[in-house]
Amino acid sequence: MRNPDLSSGTWLTDSSAWLNQVQALLRASHAVVVAVASKGRSVMLHDEDDSDTAGIVLSLAKLCLDPHYRSLAGLAALIEEDWLAFGFKFALRCGHGVR
Repeated sequence: MRNPDLSSGTWLTDSSAWLNQVQALLRASHAVVVAVASKGRSVMLHDEDDSDTAGIVLSLAKLCLDPHYRSLAGLAALIEEDWLAFGFKFALRCGHGVR
């Protein structure tokens, strides 16, 4: 890696695949939205590698498809329905409470 400009902080994302992962999640969510809204199709999502990708894609698609989930009450319901109820590993994924 070249000498990074430490003042900008972009070297952290440039050296990881974080932006590529976000792009892939947004593309998958877009595909779900198009399939459901434009084509009237049902969609089934599945994680093969315990990566929580399906939950993230589902949540993003719900945010796009239903304005209810773009409200504070809707966001709380989304987190409860799609993250907490399915056992999202917040402590492991976000580092909260992990020592």
